[in-house]
Amino acid sequence: MKGMADMRTSAAVLALLGYVLLTNAAPAQSDDCKLCREDYQACVKAHSQGACKANYDICLKHCRQR
Repeated sequence: MKGMADMRTSAAVLALLGYVLLTNAAPAQSDDCKLCREDYQACVKAHSQGACKANYDICLKHCRQR
């Protein structure tokens, strides 16, 4: 069963990463990093903190590059 949980976690991370990449394709806004926090807070309600933290770190890295 552990392998199935790992697959679900991986799928969740990939889905969240895709979401971040698609939502950040829009023009940059001054509160991009705030959106990362809001996304993280919504994520932890439905997924593990580990998966959400990875997504949050990617989001922060991306929003700070703008």
